Order: sequence, then C-alpha cells, then structure tokens
Amino acid sequence: MSALAKQAADAFNQHGSFTARLVEHEMAVEIRAVDTGEILTTLWAPADAEEWAWHARHTGAGTARTLDSGFRIEQVVRIVATSLLDERRKS
Repeated sequence: MSALAKQAADAFNQHGSFTARLVEHEMAVEIRAVDTGEILTTLWAPADAEEWAWHARHTGAGTARTLDSGFRIEQVVRIVATSLLDERRKS
C-alpha cells in the first residue's frame, strides 16, 4: 500500500466535493463527485516516476497531468481538486 495514496484518499474524502477510495493495489485513488457519483479521475501516487499523475477528462480521451512528488498532500489535493472542479464547469 502506498502511504501517500492513503493520505490523499483521506484528504479527498474530507474535502466535501469528492469521495475517494484506494484502487490498483492501493497505489492510486479513484476520485468521484459527491453529488453524482461520477468517477472524475484516478490519481496515481508517486512511485518510480516520482510524480503524482491524473487525467483531465473534459477533453474526451483525457490529458495527462502531473505534479512533482515534492508537493505536500494538502497542496496536491488543492491543485487536483481545483482542476477537477474547473473541468466539471467546462463540461
């Protein structure tokens, strides 16, 4: 289990706009909208790539987004949450 993925899932669950659960052998976080239950993205915790990664889905196939692993969990959640909420407004 990735401790970072667990921390991210806990933080997204506390955010209020999302629910989150660990997936992919607990190395990633599936993030859903609270209001619709729609899967918004899967956030991959840093491993060998040393980056957080997720896909922006509003563009159809999705655009890969990454953040350096040096970001604190609070920063990652704030950045990814803002991105997801902006994408929902665009769609």
